[in-house]
This record gives sequence, structure tokens and C-alpha cells, in this order.
Amino acid sequence: MKNLKVLNLSIPTLDSSECKALMGGDGYIWGGELDIDVIIRPDNDQPERPDYDLDDDNQDYNQDDYDFDSDDSEEDKEINPPLSEEELNIMLKDMNPILAQKIIEAWKNGLIVKGDGIHHTDKMAYYDTKTGLIVINNLSIDQTILGHEFTHAIQGQNSMLSGDSSNKGDANNEFQANFIQMLLDVTDFGFGYRGWIGAEHNEDWLVNHVNIDGETGQLSIDQTLWDWLNNDERMNEAMNDWLNYWNNIPGTPDVYTEGSQDDWNYNWVVVFDQLGIIHP
Repeated sequence: MKNLKVLNLSIPTLDSSECKALMGGDGYIWGGELDIDVIIRPDNDQPERPDYDLDDDNQDYNQDDYDFDSDDSEEDKEINPPLSEEELNIMLKDMNPILAQKIIEAWKNGLIVKGDGIHHTDKMAYYDTKTGLIVINNLSIDQTILGHEFTHAIQGQNSMLSGDSSNKGDANNEFQANFIQMLLDVTDFGFGYRGWIGAEHNEDWLVNHVNIDGETGQLSIDQTLWDWLNNDERMNEAMNDWLNYWNNIPGTPDVYTEGSQDDWNYNWVVVFDQLGIIHP
């Protein structure tokens, strides 16, 4: 497995026995051992920006993935309690072991917290750009939504998220987060179809270039898909498909359609590495 690239390198103290204790058994759904590498740490220098709410339906129906939380008054400050080991155990049950490993690492370093029961309670989870935290409101959250959350956290760590004065790259960032979410859906052996990924590079094409190891849960992509993701012209075409789709969906959040940039630097290497997805 490739060494992961992180912004703030930290070696965790979590060993395999602790992982098993957290999970209440000898492993995850595939029964594999964990190999903890590195941790994504929250960056408290995040731009003041509304929260990313990533309760994303697999088929993109009735989405409400962005919530404008611009009230920074002291009376409305969100105080997030920690997520307990028992709650973490519940959340990780049946989850892809590679992603579960990353979640444990982030949880150990305080990146994943519980919702306060007041803010955004209609969301299963969301990424708060003001604190750099992934907030969990519902322990039944699946790996696709958490993958979406992690992608936004990685984008925040790499200064890819726009600030108050600009929406530059918002649509690109949502495309990327949803693309990662779709990849993680492939690991479920039955992903939902998404209208925004079209033309010849649709879901059927995608699944032919993605591999999931049935024993370890390791997700990997081949050279063809990797070349497509790192080709500016192909990504510009994909962004046009994305915009055409979402502009025709009533109630689409502005963040899905505004600020799109040609030749956007998606930093695919960083995103894939930090999520533990193998690439060429």
C-alpha cells in the first residue's frame, strides 16, 4: 500500500488490539487486520465559511447538501460533545475496513465529533469549515457519506475551499466529493446510478476500472481511470455534465452550480492517498 501523504503527519498510538477492542471483535466485515498509518488533523485556521452538509442520497434525490450557517454569535456557538467508543463502534459496524481505519485515526485525534442536538439536526453529518471538524448526527451514516465528509476535510486542509468573499471552485469541490462518494458506493457491489456522471464515462464505465478486494476491502482504480481524472480536458467535460445536470434540478444548492473553474487542481493524489484508495 502506498504511503499516505498528509498535511500534518502524526503517528498514532492505536495498535491492532485497541482497534479490535473498539470494534468489539477481531475485525470488520471482511475480517482483516488494521494497519494504522497516519492521521488527518483538523486545521483550526479554516476560512470562515458556511458548513458543508453532506447528507447525500445515493441516487441524488431530494438533496439538501449545503446549509448556510453564517451566525457566529456567542449565543449560537456550537459545542460538540466527543463521540464515545461505543458510538464509534456502532457507526463503523459493516463499514469498509480501509475507510474504517481512517475514521478511527481521525477520531483518535478529535477530528470526528458528535452533533450538539441543535445545529443541522436534519443532516446525518456535515463538515464544519469553521472548526475543521466532521460532525456526526446519526450513527447509521454509511461509508459513502463519510467518504464525502472526508473529502471536504481534505479539501479544507489543502486550501481548496473558498472563503466568504468567493465561491471559487465550489462546484468543482462538490463534484470531487460526490465522485469519491460514488467510488465508495462501488465497494457495496451495487452502487446507485447518478445522472451527473454521463456520456461514455458513466457508472458502467467506471465500475470496469475500479477493483475491490473481497478479503481486505482495499479499493483501487486502474491506469485508465487515473488518466481520465488527471486530464484537465476530461475533467472540464465532466464539470460541464455536472453543471448541466444540477442546473435542471429544482432546489439545487448554489454551491453545486457556482464557482466552477476550468483546469481546477483536484489534488487527486492527496485525496486518494488520505482515503487509502490505491491508484497508479
